[in-house]
Amino acid sequence: MNSLNQPQMIECINAAFPTAKAVEMERFNGSTTGIWIRGSEEMDVDDLPLLDPFGMDTREVTYRLGVHKKFSNFCEQVGWYCELYDAGTLMVYPS
Repeated sequence: MNSLNQPQMIECINAAFPTAKAVEMERFNGSTTGIWIRGSEEMDVDDLPLLDPFGMDTREVTYRLGVHKKFSNFCEQVGWYCELYDAGTLMVYPS
């Protein structure tokens, strides 16, 4: 069970990661579940993008499954998880 609802999570993401530009999934594909991270490929954490779709960090030191670990851990701590929609699109869903 997640501890934050969608509007609360969007607010938290955008406060902690301003270039994430998180919005309701509905704006991407009409779904009422999940969050679309519109700025996932922009520099944000440690001067790196939230999303590394091409697996440049093969040691998984900074990224886990293409998502910056700081962002992924942030989401998981409040009951949400990250998932790639495609090679350049990051989504966040309630656990």
